[in-house]
Amino acid sequence: MHELSANRWRQHQHALALAAADVGSSPFARAVDWFRAGDIKANFDFVEWHGLSSMCEDQLRRAGALDCVHEVIATRLLASRREATARYLAQCGAWAQVAAALDLRMIGHVVLKGAATREEVYADPAVRSTGDIDLLVRAADRQSVFRLLADLGFDCSGVAPSSAHEITYSKGRVDVDLHWDILRPGRTRKPLVDALIGRRVRGSKAWRLDDSDTVFLMLVHPAFTKYVCSRNMGLNRVVDILRFVRGREIDWQSVADRLAESGLRTAAWCTLQWISMLEPGTDVAPDSFIQQVCPGPWRSTYLDQWLIRDWPGRLLGRADWLIQGAFTLPLHDGCADAWRALRYRAARPAMADGGVMT
Repeated sequence: MHELSANRWRQHQHALALAAADVGSSPFARAVDWFRAGDIKANFDFVEWHGLSSMCEDQLRRAGALDCVHEVIATRLLASRREATARYLAQCGAWAQVAAALDLRMIGHVVLKGAATREEVYADPAVRSTGDIDLLVRAADRQSVFRLLADLGFDCSGVAPSSAHEITYSKGRVDVDLHWDILRPGRTRKPLVDALIGRRVRGSKAWRLDDSDTVFLMLVHPAFTKYVCSRNMGLNRVVDILRFVRGREIDWQSVADRLAESGLRTAAWCTLQWISMLEPGTDVAPDSFIQQVCPGPWRSTYLDQWLIRDWPGRLLGRADWLIQGAFTLPLHDGCADAWRALRYRAARPAMADGGVMT
C-alpha cells in the first residue's frame, strides 16, 4: 500500500480494528494502545462520529480491557452502549407495527442498510446503532405507505428539496426513511426496485435484500451518497461490509452481473479500493471479482489519487460541486451513464404522482 495512504488512513485503521478485529489479535492490541494514548477525547470523538462507540465498548468489555482506558472515556462508552440499546429497542417495537401492517396489506418492501444488516451479522444487534430504519417500496405503493405510516402515528418530518426518491417519517425517537429507489434517479441504467423486492428474503425481523443485492448496495450506495471516504462515510458501514462478506458464501458473479447491468462497476471498485487501504493485506472480495469491476488504467489511477489524498474529505462542505463533477461522475461506467445522471440532476424530477401525502 502506498505510504501516503497508510499515513492518511491510520486513524481509521485503528478505530476499525478496535471495533471489528479479533480481540486477541495484534491489530486489536495496537488499536487499544492508540485509543488510550495521545488525545483520548479526540480519539473517542472520532470513534463516536463513525458510529463505532457501542461496538468498541463491546469489544473492550469482552477483552477485559475496559479498565485500560481512561475512566471518563469508559463512562462515555458505557453511556453510548446504553443509548444504542434503548434506540434499538424503540426501533424494533415500532418496526414490528410497521412490518405487520405492510404484510397485512401485501405491500412488497425490504429494510435496507444498517437496520437490516445488524440482524444478520452481529451477535448483539444493538451494538450496531443506526439513526433510522431505511425502508424500500415500489414507487406505485408509496402513497399507500404514506397513509399507513400516518395511521400508525408517524409524521412526515422532512424531504430534501432535490430528492425524488426518499422521505422521512418520524414517531417519537424512531425515524423511517422511506425510499422508492436506491439512488437518485438517473444513477442506474434501468429501474432496479421491482427486481430487488422480487428477490427479497425473510430475515429474523424483516424482509431484506438477498445476499447478492445486499453486497451490491453496500458497495454502490456509499460511493455516491457518502463520496466513498468523506467524513460522512461512517466506519460502521465498513464493519457491516467486512462482517457480511466474511460470514457467508457470496455469489460474487451475481454481484458483478448486477453491477454491470446497472453501470456501476466502477463505483463498487472504488469502495473496495478504499476498504483495502483500511484493511491492507486482506481480501474483501476475490481477485476475479475485482478484475471484472476494475476500470481502465487511467481512471483507476485517477480515482486512486482521490482516495489516497482524501480529496473527498478535504473538499466536503467547501467544494461539493467539484466532488460531484470530478469524482462521482467518473464512478459511472461510461460517458452515457454519466450524461444520464447529469440530465436527471439538472431536471430534478418531481415525484411522479403529484407529491407527498402526509
